[in-house]
Amino acid sequence: MNQYRFKFLVIVFLFSGTAVAQTVSELYQSSIQAYEEKRFEDFLEYALKADSLRPNHRILLYNVVAGYALTGNSEKAYEVLKSRAQFYAVNDFEEDEDFASLSEEYFEELRSTVNLLNEPIETSEFVFEIKADEFHAEDIVYHEKLERFFLSDVRNGYIYSVGREGEDLRKEFDLKAMGYWSALGIAFDPNEENTLWVSSSMMNVFSGYIDSLDGKSVVMSLDIRKNKVLEVFELPGRHVLGEIIFSDSGDLYISDSIEPYIYGIKNGGDEIESLYTNPGWMNLQGLAIDEAQNRIFVSDYITGTFIVDIESGLISRLDIEGGLISGTDGLTIYKDKLIYLQNGTTPKRIAISKLDGSRFEFLDRALPFLNEPTMGVIVGDEFYFIANSPWPYYSRESEPLLEEWSPIQIRKLVTE
Repeated sequence: MNQYRFKFLVIVFLFSGTAVAQTVSELYQSSIQAYEEKRFEDFLEYALKADSLRPNHRILLYNVVAGYALTGNSEKAYEVLKSRAQFYAVNDFEEDEDFASLSEEYFEELRSTVNLLNEPIETSEFVFEIKADEFHAEDIVYHEKLERFFLSDVRNGYIYSVGREGEDLRKEFDLKAMGYWSALGIAFDPNEENTLWVSSSMMNVFSGYIDSLDGKSVVMSLDIRKNKVLEVFELPGRHVLGEIIFSDSGDLYISDSIEPYIYGIKNGGDEIESLYTNPGWMNLQGLAIDEAQNRIFVSDYITGTFIVDIESGLISRLDIEGGLISGTDGLTIYKDKLIYLQNGTTPKRIAISKLDGSRFEFLDRALPFLNEPTMGVIVGDEFYFIANSPWPYYSRESEPLLEEWSPIQIRKLVTE
């Protein structure tokens, strides 16, 4: 029996504390009881139900595979394992006696898939690194006239700026001192070049974390010349307002990784509006708008990438094989290309495709410096991105393991 069967209960779900998490936990416990009593049909049924509520979890999927294998459906077991390997390319299945019904041919194909997806690919170039105490970089934007990058900080709520080659690091804003929290998504207003918008949420890794304020979230505008807050928009309830992007006309779009909504603030508007949601959304991350300003592309960390028609509100899933785009955080569009920053996969990777999902390929993969790519920005025809945000280096108590943090590395890819 594989060790995964009994590890799931200590896993913290992305939506832990919700009714969904409780139901998944109950289904998992029922599946384990059925497994121990050798009721394998029931084991499979519970595993499938848990997977339907929390898709693409590597351990839940592993149990689905075991259920199929133990009930004689080796072909289906192989199909699920192969799909799982596309976002979790680890050979953790070969020695499991529960998979004895799978043929050697299946195992050979799975080994080949895992080995292929772990082959290093490197096309990006090092640009510079940022050395700042407890700097947990999340997002990056660029100010054309100032020729400076601006970066948000999760740990202390700072917003830094730095020259194009990494020179002259400045601390521009301290959200914590202003009474706010982690700095997450940032974007410059297309109608006012010196107005920077930022989303701020009370995160459990924030240095000033207060449990009673968990889930507090705002979006605010800041004047980078006068170093002051211009407007603040608060969304009642528990949220993590993360990525923010502007349309060319000045409408602001905001993703929420707790409530599966895209919110918006109209150009000149005075409130946050709920704009789009979908039953397939569970944990929204990156946002990008196509050049025609007709469609929003949104990455769901769990269920894939979706396309929202801005005018009609129709939502469709980007059609890319299996789990290749699961675990995507940042999204960036350049002309007819979509760039994916994937930090929820093993190994971590950067990928690119056409906007319809065709011509998908990896640009960076399985590289030592690529331990948590988050967000990026187009400057000219080059894509600059944060390669190693320190999200993996916190304790179970959300304390930073600073001895494992490295200077933030900014890298670039040529997009043409």
